[in-house]
Amino acid sequence: MKRSSLVVSLALALMFGPGGVGYALAMSTPELLHNSVSSQRLVPTSYADRFSLDIDSPSRVSISSESWGSIGVNMILKARLLDQNGKPVSTAKQRGGNFVINETLGPGDYILEVEGQELSDRVQTNNRYNVRTRIY
Repeated sequence: MKRSSLVVSLALALMFGPGGVGYALAMSTPELLHNSVSSQRLVPTSYADRFSLDIDSPSRVSISSESWGSIGVNMILKARLLDQNGKPVSTAKQRGGNFVINETLGPGDYILEVEGQELSDRVQTNNRYNVRTRIY
């Protein structure tokens, strides 16, 4: 996590009190590294996880999720890719409850937003996912 993101997250946590710590940390934007897999995260259902992605030159980009728990049965992962101005670039396709984005992107800074959508009345607290990024 970038130092500036951590400082903002901690400031929000102090502002919102003890219950705001989880919310503030969830609102930080870890960087998606090229050709790697992110750390495992809890599936967000009341907020959107955000990841930053920096592209240096025109590239073919594949972003997908891998999940554990009841993804595809009681929940699905949804995602969209935003440009540096917050405008949608791509909405992910579904594959067995996980998401997949395949795009050709120009140089720039992008944000990936990920959220979970409940498909049943069962509250799920153990669903986890990570994000796989491939740059060609």
